[in-house]
Amino acid sequence: MGRHRLPRRGRRRLVSTGEQTVLTAEVESVNGKLTAGAVHPGRLCFVRLRYTDANGITKPLERGRITVGMEGGRLLGLGCAAPFNLDSFVSNETGTCYGEASRSSRRCTTRLMAT
Repeated sequence: MGRHRLPRRGRRRLVSTGEQTVLTAEVESVNGKLTAGAVHPGRLCFVRLRYTDANGITKPLERGRITVGMEGGRLLGLGCAAPFNLDSFVSNETGTCYGEASRSSRRCTTRLMAT
C-alpha cells in the first residue's frame, strides 16, 4: 500500500530562465504537438502564446497584456486559463496566466502580429 509514483511536471530539474523576455507563438498541429509553423489555410488553428526566454523556456511569473492582429483570417477567440478573467474571449486583447495565452482562428494565415 505505497503511494503512487507518478512523474510530476517540473520535479526532475530546476531551471532558471534567462534575462531576456520574448513572446513565442506556436501552432498546435493535428497531432497536438506544438510547432513553429504548420498553418493550413482555410482550417481552424490554435496558437499558443508564451512569454519565454531566448531558449524557449516559459517564464510563468511574467505577466502582461497581449494584443493580437491577423491578416487573411478571422479571430475566433483569445484568452488565458486564469480562473478569474475579466477579459472577453472574443476581443483581440487578453492578459496572461503563468506566462501563457492562446488564440483560435478560422481561415488561418501565416501572418500573425502580436504585441
